Amino acid sequence: MATCPKQTIATTLSQEDVAALDRVRREENLSRAGLAREAIRQYIAGAIRRVPVVDPEPGELEAIARGEAAIARGEYVTLEELLHDLDIDRREGGTKKSRTTS
Repeated sequence: MATCPKQTIATTLSQEDVAALDRVRREENLSRAGLAREAIRQYIAGAIRRVPVVDPEPGELEAIARGEAAIARGEYVTLEELLHDLDIDRREGGTKKSRTTS
């Protein structure tokens, strides 16, 4: 079986970070290098799924401001209320009802 070429990477950590790293590596039964490799793999995997941050368009800024003003006036629906209403709609075959806001 062929091995992939490898490259060494060096870094400097604070004493607190080294202590935390050593605590976790003992719990996981890994070497420092093994824990670092696993942490890097997980970080990269998470970065791939991360939603990119972009600047909002002018229309989006206006919509955000309107939404914030509605919330300040108490015009909103909680997640619990929304999920409850969606469940009722699903059970009733999707008929829409008017609803009052909190």
